[in-house]
Amino acid sequence: GVVQVARPVELDLSPIAVAPGTLDDELAALGSHGFDLTREVPIRIRIFERAPERYTVAVAAHHIAVDGLSFGPLTRDMMTAYVARRAGREPGWPELPVGYGRFAQWQRSVSATTAPADVAYWSERLRGTPELLELPTDRPRMPAATRTAGRVAFAVDAALHGAVDAVARSCGVTPFMVVHSALALTLAVLSG
Repeated sequence: GVVQVARPVELDLSPIAVAPGTLDDELAALGSHGFDLTREVPIRIRIFERAPERYTVAVAAHHIAVDGLSFGPLTRDMMTAYVARRAGREPGWPELPVGYGRFAQWQRSVSATTAPADVAYWSERLRGTPELLELPTDRPRMPAATRTAGRVAFAVDAALHGAVDAVARSCGVTPFMVVHSALALTLAVLSG
């Protein structure tokens, strides 16, 4: 059967005092720090105390834990819990009809019946496509794969970020899906 290992996690939710005018820097630092998924939980919560009894709750999450569409329900649940706790009561969420383990079992059984047809479809659809994209490079490619890679950092200005969000909203998808589609289209154009 399904085995679900849930390790207990201690979260330090002690308020962190921030000096006036420094909250934006704290939020930027929280958002720019990557996750080591081999050692840490893929979500971080910080409570910043801006003044006595004035707090900002910040959440940073890895895409493996929270995507664009699930951030809304997460925020809603946090607000429900906050309002209930302030009133001195439990949030009172309804019992989930299906647990994650059961859902995973169901998904596996559905995949087992549809996977052969899916593999056949994509095998036929992708027949004849190159295994390696021939992309323009800034220097000659090594004759054998070296398995080395690099990272290129760049800034996305507010106008482009807003445009990506607008396209995502108009299409009913996440910004990640818009950027991923743009990457796929760029690779297709560059590789001929």
